[in-house]
Amino acid sequence: EKDTADIIFENFSLESHVASFFGTYGISERLDINFLLPVMFTSLDVHAVARLNNEASSEAYGRGIHYFDSETGATLANDYIDSSKTGIGDLLLRTKYHLIQDTEFNAAAGLALRLPTGDEDDFQGLGDTVVTPFVGASYEYDQFHFHVSGGIDINGADLDRSRVRYGLGASYH
Repeated sequence: EKDTADIIFENFSLESHVASFFGTYGISERLDINFLLPVMFTSLDVHAVARLNNEASSEAYGRGIHYFDSETGATLANDYIDSSKTGIGDLLLRTKYHLIQDTEFNAAAGLALRLPTGDEDDFQGLGDTVVTPFVGASYEYDQFHFHVSGGIDINGADLDRSRVRYGLGASYH
């Protein structure tokens, strides 16, 4: 038989409050650069109970073979975490170039760079550098506005964590 363990989260709360500082500068009519720096307050409150289910036993000891405390033979443990941190998040740098500027149709391409300036242990950053090339377009027809965008997040530390981003939208004015 195999021994198993049960972990029950009696409380799990993760909160994040973010104030972002950002700026955009137009280098020309078609090209702009942008930065965004979040300042974050995160709090984590966890209460977990772990129980070892000693289904296999040791004949030498006459009882279960795995313990949290070998002196008492405890197979139940409680753990509490109540912590909060304030710090900066990951810095986002972006540039965008308007490829087509028309009264009805607009298209742009750009590049974003996410730098790991936030502490991932405090849930304030990703911990990896991410490069995101992207494109976007919009079309205006009468009072309808249609939008589409797409890109790919390329994770510099682990390509398996890369992902495609896309968005579609419409509005009526």
